[in-house]
Amino acid sequence: MKLAPLAVTAALLAGLAACSGGDDSAGTTAASAAASGGPDLPAMVDEIIVPRYQTFQTEAAQLETAIADLCAQPGAAPLDAARQQWAATREAWRQTVAFGVGPAMTLRTPSAVDFAASETKVQEILDGSEPLTAAAVADLGANARGLGAIEQLLYGEGSDPLTTPDGARRCGYAAETAVLVGQAADDVAAAWAEGAPDRTEFLADESMARDELYNQLIATLQSVADKRLKVAVGYDDVEPNPEAADTGAAQRGLDDMVAELDGALASYDAVLGADLEAASEDAARRTRGGLVDGRDILVALPRPLASAVETELPAAQEALVALQDSKRALATEVASLLGLTLTFSESDGDA
Repeated sequence: MKLAPLAVTAALLAGLAACSGGDDSAGTTAASAAASGGPDLPAMVDEIIVPRYQTFQTEAAQLETAIADLCAQPGAAPLDAARQQWAATREAWRQTVAFGVGPAMTLRTPSAVDFAASETKVQEILDGSEPLTAAAVADLGANARGLGAIEQLLYGEGSDPLTTPDGARRCGYAAETAVLVGQAADDVAAAWAEGAPDRTEFLADESMARDELYNQLIATLQSVADKRLKVAVGYDDVEPNPEAADTGAAQRGLDDMVAELDGALASYDAVLGADLEAASEDAARRTRGGLVDGRDILVALPRPLASAVETELPAAQEALVALQDSKRALATEVASLLGLTLTFSESDGDA
């Protein structure tokens, strides 16, 4: 990859100093791992995974309410409130991506919640006349519902009528889609709860469960670094293309990446951190350091992603290098040091 000189501006460095580099909620589990010689996965589920899905569940319920309020009383303020709640729900969801294993995979929650929406299909539905109940929207396909469709409905071209009664069909479509997101959030939160069959099955073989979390961590980094950030900053002879890496109407590509990296750091600390530190302090420093550095640089970049690439390209490239180095270490020396089984490959899709 042909990168510009790797340097972060003084302003960015000042911003990085204020960043924590992730969620401290992994600390208790990581400490118990150090004391016991290995991660306590049931405790990790209760301390790290369950709270994230519960937060997503809460935010999704509030999204239903915010859009219902907008539909009942259209206006600029209700639209702004619905957009803000959509952003909060999206952030809560993206913080679960590194834990998209076990019950989340059994329920196919990622497809139900945040599959890439088709702008063409969403518009065709808006132009139609068929009733848009929750059951009807559920039958439309993953690319016409979920948070991606709601993003297009709330932020995309043609969203201005949401401030008036003329936006009734558009708002109704968003409201029923939010109901489905809320149902998916309820289902996955329940499936991760103590005693739930899907959770019990996931934890039945803790070695396999740890491998799944490890591979999902790598998949998350692959999605952030190679499938989005790399495209945005350019590579080899390919020019930077932030628009291709941040296609949503809300232009929250950088915020999505940061949220996913927050979850990735929590997963690393709870599942791998203590054991890797015991096996090789140097490997632990480099692996976690790349995650922290990449995440913190992205936090400090201007929004949206296109502005970051235009004004702070060297810093964005530095974040990419840091995240790729961390992913490379995870896929090679960490697997060897901890006896983990790597099943994720570069050709696998987004988490």
